[in-house]
Amino acid sequence: MDFDREWTTFALEAEEEAHGFVRIAREHNKLRAEVEKMGHTTWCAYCGEYFVEIADANACDKIGAHIAVCPKHPMREVERERDEARAEVETQHHAFMAGVEERCELARERDEARSEVERLRPYETEALAARNLVTRDGRASLASTRRENQDAYAAARAANEGPK
Repeated sequence: MDFDREWTTFALEAEEEAHGFVRIAREHNKLRAEVEKMGHTTWCAYCGEYFVEIADANACDKIGAHIAVCPKHPMREVERERDEARAEVETQHHAFMAGVEERCELARERDEARSEVERLRPYETEALAARNLVTRDGRASLASTRRENQDAYAAARAANEGPK
């Protein structure tokens, strides 16, 4: 048995094992530091931005401010849809109000015309009476002059009396 050879192999294995433990211990310490860091930081779940020192008094405000503007947050889509819907409602409202204003203007014109007709109605009756174009029952005659009315009356009387 070669004692030096066995010892050398044993020493190398022991050194490799110790070196492995050291490497594992370094990795362990590195991971522990990362976990410790994670205890004092947070990040945006949507865009991945890190926020350090979450124990700070203003941390909630910083995170809230980021959430309000984060481009990848789902609320940006909801806000975009809301803004589009508001714009559509505004457009339809203006179109509706323009139609209402137009109808109001037409109604005003109609009411003014009716008022003018009512204002002139007494003059119309006077004018028809002056021309003697109103029959006894108050209806306007088709005849346009007094002479035509007299001729029509005479013809009707002759038709009703029959031959003499």
